[in-house]
Amino acid sequence: MLLKYTIDDQTKQKEILKYIGDFESELDTNLKNHYFSKVLSQYPKFIKRENIHYSTLEKVVKETVPPYLRSNSERSREKIKEIISLIEDYIIKKNNSEINTKALFGKLVKYEVNKCFKFIFQNSNEFKRKIYNTLISYIINIPINDGFNLIKIDGRAIHYYELRLLVYLRLNYQFDVVYFKQFAQPIFNDLQNNEEKVDLTLFEVLPIFKKYLGDPKQIDDLILTHRFVNGIWKNGSKFLHFYTLHNEEHSVELIKYCTQITKSIDYLSIKKYDYYILFLACYLHDIAMVIYPNLHDFGKTNDLDSELAITKWKNNLQNQKINKYATHSDISKFILETFEVVNNYFEATIRKDHHNRAAEFIKNQKDLNFLELLTRRIVAEISKGHCIERKDVYGLKSKAKDDVVSEKYLMIILRLADLMDMSKDRVSVNILKQSIRNMPKESQFQWISHLAIDKCTLDSEFKCNPIETEKKLEIAEKVVFTIYLNTRVLTSIENIDCKKGNKALNCKVCKDSIEIKLEENTCSDCNFMSKWMMKKHSYLFDELISLQTYLDRNSKKSVFNTSFKVILNMSNTDKLPSVFIDVVNKKLHEL
Repeated sequence: MLLKYTIDDQTKQKEILKYIGDFESELDTNLKNHYFSKVLSQYPKFIKRENIHYSTLEKVVKETVPPYLRSNSERSREKIKEIISLIEDYIIKKNNSEINTKALFGKLVKYEVNKCFKFIFQNSNEFKRKIYNTLISYIINIPINDGFNLIKIDGRAIHYYELRLLVYLRLNYQFDVVYFKQFAQPIFNDLQNNEEKVDLTLFEVLPIFKKYLGDPKQIDDLILTHRFVNGIWKNGSKFLHFYTLHNEEHSVELIKYCTQITKSIDYLSIKKYDYYILFLACYLHDIAMVIYPNLHDFGKTNDLDSELAITKWKNNLQNQKINKYATHSDISKFILETFEVVNNYFEATIRKDHHNRAAEFIKNQKDLNFLELLTRRIVAEISKGHCIERKDVYGLKSKAKDDVVSEKYLMIILRLADLMDMSKDRVSVNILKQSIRNMPKESQFQWISHLAIDKCTLDSEFKCNPIETEKKLEIAEKVVFTIYLNTRVLTSIENIDCKKGNKALNCKVCKDSIEIKLEENTCSDCNFMSKWMMKKHSYLFDELISLQTYLDRNSKKSVFNTSFKVILNMSNTDKLPSVFIDVVNKKLHEL
């Protein structure tokens, strides 16, 4: 079994065989009864991968389908359309048990299997699925199997229509040709969108979709959502140019973090349908940040922010004394200040209300009509929850695990995942170096802070504690957030309070790490790095404190007693320039 599940890693296979040999040597030093070692050495087929599920079909299709189809995307597309149209012939002729297998495979001259194909095709849905998977995979030039490694052999890009068809075929183990026809036909009716090249970041989450969902329709919805988000973010956001990435790359990272959170925090276990809603929310929760605002909203009387901006503009006008005698320099300065006022207004408006705007967008956007209306409404609520007040999330009345959708849990998971996406991949070091002088101070601090972080991981440690008075076991679950830093500044820094809410963050500083616990203690062992990360990730610590309070309040409902800590793992592999450290130092000393 171990060898079976390491078929793609020969190094691991050799290690397993070595362990077996060492184990048998301990039992018998005379080498007479080394049964397993002898068998495995004599029969290499035990550790050799054989594609037995598709070997016959692959042999047939290679000799009957013209190979030139694989090198021409237009011809291959037409051939696939022809194969799909044959499904209709099958449906019509189903009653008299006829199916034109020659039309599928060409001339079966060398194989006396036509009658066999007809018999099995009429009686096995699984065989039908494998036939269509074999044909389409071969024509598209992708290895013939049931895996999700959908990379073309010739290195060409895969298109969305190809990906959607193959994912449906390779995952759908309750295959039905009628449903496949209904699924495939709209794809070819909308080739304008489905002929787009697939964004490669999608392949990072396809195995996650397969593992946590398994439903072909739900996975197809997520593929379409990824395509939509990727397309709408291609030119970025005009008014949020110096913001960290909130596009499909951010969404993919959130999906990964969500699965880590549900595995590491036992109380936040969710159902399969919950994962579908959660993954959609990962894609769509920030979608309003890219939408170009209505410029005519500026100056509305009921908008306090625009009133303040206009007042500031009037003050600038008076201060600069703009009239017919104004100098060129005065006018240039006034125009730049006016531009800054208007730009800051729209930037602040987009940022502060993007969760509400995203919820409305999700519910009303016609391009998302492939999602059911009820699904979109639930996703909108979950998406909105990533930015609302913590008390409104943790105080939400919910049956959680008994509800059809565990909205409260999904909001908590999405919020945590959003805060965990903190690595340097969210910024561009080249843009930072070229534009740091022109960036707002807050953006400077945020970008430099991201640049200092390689990754964030989440692990759990468990320990059983018997409770003698109640005669039961309590499992102590310690959830550890580890932030890997690529820089290290251990100088002391004073006059900055580490207290968060009603709890203090208790720091324990070691040579290469800092351990931060949520405890009722005074924080006295801090340095530059701990103060920096507490400032940068204040929302994360606030969220953990709220989650800790919520879990403590519900501890009687669970055998798990959960606590949190954050570890800053420091190295000096990518030392930041002193000018970057100066920016951080100034930010930390702001009142």
